[in-house]
Amino acid sequence: MLHSLYHESLCPDCIDFITNSLWKAFTKVSDIFTITMVPYGNAMEKKEPNKYKFYCQHGEAECVGNVIESCAIYILKNERASFNYSHCIASYLNSQRSVDFPKAAKKCANEQNINYDQIDACANGQLGNQLEHQMALMTRELNPPHDYVPWVTINGVPWVTINGVHTEALQNQTETDLIRVVSDTYQCANEQNINYDQIDACANGQLGNQLEHQMALMTRAESST
Repeated sequence: MLHSLYHESLCPDCIDFITNSLWKAFTKVSDIFTITMVPYGNAMEKKEPNKYKFYCQHGEAECVGNVIESCAIYILKNERASFNYSHCIASYLNSQRSVDFPKAAKKCANEQNINYDQIDACANGQLGNQLEHQMALMTRELNPPHDYVPWVTINGVPWVTINGVHTEALQNQTETDLIRVVSDTYQCANEQNINYDQIDACANGQLGNQLEHQMALMTRAESST
């Protein structure tokens, strides 16, 4: 089960979600879901001659944090390690009531034996700029688009919707009891004797990608008639 979190590095609600509901789910039921972090949220970007300029909801400091996190995700290349690192940073920011993301990132890197100099070089160079641009593209490709952050999807579908309609009840459940959300989704397949591992493997592989492409073609064909 692929769980994606679209968030911002200094968003108070995102920090609270990462340090509470998401962390509890990660420690309890991480064997049945993976976490993809997408640090961009409500930011905007503008193409300049040699780079992208980012404008973030909580100011320039948040843009810096988003890029640092994007670089960490790229360098660590391990969702579990990346989330452990993000959780450490969020916990520090929350406990210190701080917006100094680089300080928190360096502290947590030292604690987790991560090469922060490599992350810092990425964040201050062209690679970090391009990685954050990719986060912007992933966020803009959300369908339906996100309304706020934190925004959670499970296997690409917003968990806060029923039949495409947003519900506050599901949003609140996701933010307060993600363990139940993940477990209930997994249990539904088990109760109906459906091999969820097979569905999950399809959804996260080339076959799922091609099937969704066929759905897109069918949708476009119907809309043109």
